[in-house]
Amino acid sequence: MEIELSTLQRWRRQVAGVGAGLDRRKGSHHLVSHRLSDEERQRFMLTCNQAEFAALPSGQIVPILAILGLFIGSECSFCRVHHAYSQVHRRGRNRPPQAPRPVPQLVTRSVLHVVPTTEIENLSAAEVVLSGIRLRQW
Repeated sequence: MEIELSTLQRWRRQVAGVGAGLDRRKGSHHLVSHRLSDEERQRFMLTCNQAEFAALPSGQIVPILAILGLFIGSECSFCRVHHAYSQVHRRGRNRPPQAPRPVPQLVTRSVLHVVPTTEIENLSAAEVVLSGIRLRQW
């Protein structure tokens, strides 16, 4: 069995406890210089929770603040702060999702006669079979 030298050295370091548990990946550590400060986040939340903005989504808060001559942050920043403070619930007139309505499906008795599928139970087998083609019952 062949093992790379770097793998063997890493295993020895882990057994010895040197560098154990450290994240050695080379990706971003999410420590960006332009990250929102705690004061800025608090300002976002104080603004969003005011009575005039409490029921509005961020897509409506930002334009209203722009009309008033204030810029606190972008819509995306507002959404991120809402998410961080677990306030991502539906704001404004947004309704919760509802179950989709069933699509009405039709069956024909003859060439010119269409029957809703709710009446299929009342049809006889002869009525369902037309010109040698059996219609699919839903």
